Amino acid sequence: MSTLLSEKERRWQELNTTYGSGVVDALGKKIDPGILLLVVALNALGITTTASCEGHLEGSFAPYVDIVCAPPDDERQEALEALTFAQRLEMTDGEEAALPYLRAAQERLHALDQHYHLPVRRCIISWLNTFYSARVGTRYECQLALRSLITFGVVEQLRLENAGAELLAEEEAAVHAQKLATYQAEMAAFALFLKEVYWQS
Repeated sequence: MSTLLSEKERRWQELNTTYGSGVVDALGKKIDPGILLLVVALNALGITTTASCEGHLEGSFAPYVDIVCAPPDDERQEALEALTFAQRLEMTDGEEAALPYLRAAQERLHALDQHYHLPVRRCIISWLNTFYSARVGTRYECQLALRSLITFGVVEQLRLENAGAELLAEEEAAVHAQKLATYQAEMAAFALFLKEVYWQS
């Protein structure tokens, strides 16, 4: 048991060090301290993140974490090429000639979705269900939700954000500041919850 615990501690420390000091984004900036715990917890639990933000007053940004759920590049490319071929065939030879190819391409994309995206979504939704079962009365706009980031019909990433995130920019400054603080607190609470999930798993 102690060996297992020390292994978990080692993994947590490695991730905390990596994401806390080593990882930078495309602009060379480190992970925001207000979202670091959530990033570490997700990765410790096997959910790979690609981008994050703790939320800021300037730029009207709400907090978020982007999560990988895309198929490998070669599988994704093959599926998109099959879809492109079917669409071109439809333009040249008509819908009837292209229909079998369109169906096959759509089935391929659906299979990729089932294999890569949906298990990640199910896992996070399961955590959110448990988290919110103990947080009755949390306003919907503050609750965390998943949004799909889709490219050519393939779910490339999931964005974990507050349900009201996209409306935040429309708020007046005082309301914006108040809601941002509430949204950040909700993210922080979920991070602590996932940390407990990690240590209890």
